[in-house]
Amino acid sequence: MTSALYHLCHPTRPGIVLYIGRSKNPSVRLIEHRTGACKTTAKGARRDGLDILEIEMTTIRWFDDETDPDAEGNEIDRLQAIGQSLWNFPYAFSAEDIAKGSAKAKAINAANNHPGLKKAHAISAARGYPGIKKGLATNAANGYSKQKEVLAKVRMTQAANGYPELKRGRAILAGNRYSALKQTWTANKARGYPGLKKARAIEAANGYPGLKKATHVRCHVNRGIINSNCPLCIWLKT
Repeated sequence: MTSALYHLCHPTRPGIVLYIGRSKNPSVRLIEHRTGACKTTAKGARRDGLDILEIEMTTIRWFDDETDPDAEGNEIDRLQAIGQSLWNFPYAFSAEDIAKGSAKAKAINAANNHPGLKKAHAISAARGYPGIKKGLATNAANGYSKQKEVLAKVRMTQAANGYPELKRGRAILAGNRYSALKQTWTANKARGYPGLKKARAIEAANGYPGLKKATHVRCHVNRGIINSNCPLCIWLKT
C-alpha cells in the first residue's frame, strides 16, 4: 500500500509548512482539513487566526507504507528542527490537552487491562529482557555511581531529619514484638502451659539435675565446702 506525504500551507504565510500528513487519498483529506474534520489543524488555524478554508495542500511524494513506515515522522522532525510544522504534535497541543489525553489513555488502558504493557513485557521476556540486562551492565561498568549518589543523598536527608524512618521502623518492630509475646503468653495460659509442664516432666524424670546443680553451687561451691554426701562435690574432687 502506498500513501502520499503532503504539506499544508496558507497563502498568508508563504514558504511556511504548517502541517505534515499522510493519506491514501490526498484530495479527500484536503476537504477534511478545510471543513474542520481534522481537529488538529482546526485547532492550529484558530490559534494562529487563519482561515481554514484557504489552506493549500502540496503532495511531496508517494511512499510505501511497509518499506518506509517512518516517512511522515522523519519529515516532521526535519521541519520542526527549523521552526516549521507547528500544527503537528507536540506543538499542536497545549499542556492541558496533553494531560487530558494522557489521563484518557490511562483510563482506557486500565479498562482494557493494559494490553500494550502486557505486549511489551511479553516481547521483552521473549528476547531475554535486553533492556534490563543493558541497564545492569551499564550500572556495573560505572561502579553503580548513580545508585551510590542517590543513597548518599537519602542518608544525608535521613541524618538531617534525625532518621525518622529508622525510628518509625524500630517502634513498629517493638510494638509487633510485644504483641507477639502477649499472644504467646495468652496462648500458653489457655493451653495450661504445655511447654512448662513438658520441661518439668523431663526434669523430674532426670532427677532434677538443674535444681541439684543450683543447690550445690549455692551451698557448697560458694561456701568452699566439700560434702561427701553430694555427688557433685565428689565428682569435682575426683
